[in-house]
Amino acid sequence: AAALAERAVTLTPPRSRAPLHRRRLEAARLAFAAGDRPAAERFLRDALAVAGRGRERAEALLELGTVLNTEDRRVGLELFREAAAEPDADARLRASILVQLAWAEGYSGAGYERAVELLQEAVTLAEAAADRPLLAQALSTLGHVELFQGREFPHAAMQRAEAIELADGLRVDGPTEVYAEMLADHGHYAEARERLERVIALGREIGDAGVCRPLFRLAYTEWEVGDWDRAWELAVEAESVAAQTGRETIAPLGSLVLALIEAMRGNVEAG
Repeated sequence: AAALAERAVTLTPPRSRAPLHRRRLEAARLAFAAGDRPAAERFLRDALAVAGRGRERAEALLELGTVLNTEDRRVGLELFREAAAEPDADARLRASILVQLAWAEGYSGAGYERAVELLQEAVTLAEAAADRPLLAQALSTLGHVELFQGREFPHAAMQRAEAIELADGLRVDGPTEVYAEMLADHGHYAEARERLERVIALGREIGDAGVCRPLFRLAYTEWEVGDWDRAWELAVEAESVAAQTGRETIAPLGSLVLALIEAMRGNVEAG
């Protein structure tokens, strides 16, 4: 799909401005999913160089922030802030920006109060736009952030988000994966494992580089329940996928699990 999308970009004449913009963004998304981060960045910088103020520029900034956020969260945060400041974004686009911006703001150290405000707005906008996948993403992200704040586990909201996703088709980085992480963090290992196994199977099948994150999460879960051999295998796979596809902010997570296993086995000189 990434190769076909790139071919479509090369066949589109520069005077066909709107189609070329759309095709560059799609080519970038597919290249990134396929693990070619440099190609994704190239498409997006080309799009940004000629994008008009407002919607076009906001779309390019959002996608570029999503790609570069895996390398440097500070860069991602600034790009998401720029995207949010662009005028003329419709409800769907603004909700998409706010979902990404909320996580980035939370990770920035400023706390999660602002993130909750942004996500509540994103949920309202996604509902207004009648965009089911986006609504599921906004709901699950809001639930995750609220849990970080120490609030009660939002099972109802997460189950709603998961149900929407499953009705439209499971994703590698969707609400099911987010819910699984939350469940694992609170000791619901069997429920988390079942979800992570499904997400990982999909990621492997379609070749989505984003599979490195659920791989890490399952590796960590297996380490916690005592299956260190399986945890090791999953962590090695997660680390390899992340390193090969430029997901530099995720790659250390696989190394963390490997270090924990070596430490528990008494191999203190291994790391």
